[in-house]
Order: sequence, then C-alpha cells, then structure tokens
Amino acid sequence: MSRNGRNPKSPAFQFYPGDFLADPKVQAMTAEEVGVYVILLCQGWIDGSIPNDHVQLARRARLTPARFARAWVTVGLCWTESESGRLVNPRQERERAFQAANRAKMAELSKKGVEARQNDTPGDRTVAENVPRGDLPIPDTQYPKPDKEVVDAPRRPVSKPVPVPNYREAIDAWCEVFLQVTGQPYGFNGGVDGKHVKAILAKAKGDVGLIRERSTILLRAAPEWIDAGGKDLGTLNSQWNKLVSQGSGHATGSLLAALNIGNGSPQPKIIPESSGLFPVKKVAQ
Repeated sequence: MSRNGRNPKSPAFQFYPGDFLADPKVQAMTAEEVGVYVILLCQGWIDGSIPNDHVQLARRARLTPARFARAWVTVGLCWTESESGRLVNPRQERERAFQAANRAKMAELSKKGVEARQNDTPGDRTVAENVPRGDLPIPDTQYPKPDKEVVDAPRRPVSKPVPVPNYREAIDAWCEVFLQVTGQPYGFNGGVDGKHVKAILAKAKGDVGLIRERSTILLRAAPEWIDAGGKDLGTLNSQWNKLVSQGSGHATGSLLAALNIGNGSPQPKIIPESSGLFPVKKVAQ
C-alpha cells in the first residue's frame, strides 16, 4: 500500500522531462500555469482522475478561483472528460495502462514459477539437485586428469638492479661544481639526468675527479658550449671528449685552484671571465 493508502498498486509514474518541455501546450504555459499542471498531474495519478469542478481544483492548485480560472484557459487543454464525468490526462492514462500490463505480466511469470516449484518432486531432480550444495560430488569427467604429471615450472628469480659504482659521488661532484660556479643549486632530473650520469661514469671509467674537472671546464671555461647546449648533465655527456684543457685530458691546476674546486670550501668562488684563466674562443665577425 502507498503512504496515502489510495493507490497501492502504482505509487509513482514515469516522468519524461524532454517530452514534457517539448509539448506545445506546456510551452504556451506561464510558470504559474506549469505549477498548476504538475500539481493536478500528481493528484490525477493518485486519485485516478481529477474532479470537473473549478472550485475544488482551485483549492488543490492553491490558487484563488479567479487566478485558477485564468490559468485553466491553458492548463485545461491537457485534460479530457472521462465517461465518469471526471477529468483525465491522456498521456497519464497511457502510462497507467502500461504499468498495469507490466504488473500483470510479472504476476503471471511469478505464478508460473510458484507452480513449477510446487509440481516439482525430488524424484524428477538430478543427483546434483538432491544433494546439499556442500556435498556435491565432482565427476571425473569434469576435471580430466592429464596424461603426464604436470610439474610447475620454476619461477624465474626477480633480478634486482645492480648499483652503479660511484653513482652518488658523481652526482655530488657535478652538483658541487654547479653550485660553486653558478651560485645556484642544480635541479636534478632523476630519470633523464640519471642516464647521463651512468654514461659519464662509463666514459670516465669511474673517475669522479675527472668528472669534477670536466664539469668545471664546461661551466666556466667553455661559454660557447654553454650557450649551445645549456648547463646540464646532458651537455657534459655529449661534449665529454671536447672538455679537455690544451689537449692534456685534464683541467689545468691553476684553473681548479682558482675555482676552489675540491678544497672543501663551503663558499662558491665565482671567477670573472676577465681573470685570464679562461681562454675565450674568438668568433670571426
């Protein structure tokens, strides 16, 4: 039974907003008239119809008789008089008939299900249906045995990454030189820069001191490469073989001493280009 006790079989009806708003009759209504229409639709669904009496309808629509009479000029086009003399909405009646047919169909299916269970006897059931679910036998044909015994293949051991020697030391060397030369910390990109560090260590054969020297050359004595490639580990990697001072393979001692690299000084010492320590390649104008 519904909450109000008047329509126990169908307490709700389908409302299609698109169809409602597209209805030309609704489009011609004012906001007040739409409100009256919706209230009467709800009342018509609950009671099966609405009274053909403007005084009662005005009371249900919460309007004075005069205001309701003006609204009914448009709202009344959505209602027709039934054989009983009361008013019904055609679209709502189609929905009511659809729900009634659907309920009858479901009731018939439910009835057939009950009859099937009542007419069923244990002798008509299969063995599996007569045995409690927890005691069902498993036929051999359901899980055939393999011709040969299946042996689980050994699991492949999970290989752990092998640490690269001096990897952390090489990063620290580059970051220290970068800070001392530029006065700013280096923004290390773990994925990209990590690959460059491994490649640089391979080229330097693990010599962190050599990495420190060539980092110094790149950042202070090779401004034309800095402009072209940037102050990063990618440039150090790509220009590794070119970062040699006067063909010796190492930065000059005077350069390293002037830059304060490796002496443990906490303060960066930035040397100007005019010091004469950094040979600048002249470009033809």
